[in-house]
Amino acid sequence: MTRKPKLVSSIESGNVMTKRKSNHLTFLTEDQVGKLLEALKGGRNGQRNYTMGLLTYRHGLRAGEACGLQWQDIDLKRGRVHVKRLKQGVDSVHPLQGDELRALKAWQREQGTGNKFVFT
Repeated sequence: MTRKPKLVSSIESGNVMTKRKSNHLTFLTEDQVGKLLEALKGGRNGQRNYTMGLLTYRHGLRAGEACGLQWQDIDLKRGRVHVKRLKQGVDSVHPLQGDELRALKAWQREQGTGNKFVFT
């Protein structure tokens, strides 16, 4: 009987995937991503978690890039986010979609003023 390899969750380069020990990548379906994002809405920090998950998924952010995101990097009026890449990546400006803007505005209202970082 063959045992299945243990799965390790990972988000890389804008693709949500699971990585098996054998380095075989299996991508989540659009439906699975939707369910994951809906699950993030639950709990005490649901709005923050959902917003972080949405931006991480759409823009392929690494954990350090998401945690280092500052409000000054986000232009809500123009609908853009300046992504500062880690690991010798190239910084870039990404357009924000409507649901991302709504999530960011809702999180900003909930978080209150005086925070330098988006996800605290």
